[in-house]
Amino acid sequence: MVRRAERGVGLAIRKSQASGDVVPPGSNGGPQADYERNGQTVRVTHPVRNENRMSPSEVFANGTDCVQTYAVTDVSDARFDEALTEAKDEGNLSRASAAALSLRGVRLVP
Repeated sequence: MVRRAERGVGLAIRKSQASGDVVPPGSNGGPQADYERNGQTVRVTHPVRNENRMSPSEVFANGTDCVQTYAVTDVSDARFDEALTEAKDEGNLSRASAAALSLRGVRLVP
């Protein structure tokens, strides 16, 4: 039941990212200030952001929790159910196990 709840949280976040209410992936990363590389100053410019949007980091305790939750979120319902069945059969319903089993055989698009 906990893994289904975590998947529900992940699905809600993905839906909110699509609608613009939650910061989408890749929007918070990168350097925050100008820096020097090979003796040259690299200017960092940032697009105007809606600071009222929530970040997924406000939901997850750490990056591992985030990655593992998205692993069970970004697969089909059938694949998720299959992964849970495999995890039950193995006697390991941990988040890490469910995430790994969800991604088994899934081709990730870079």
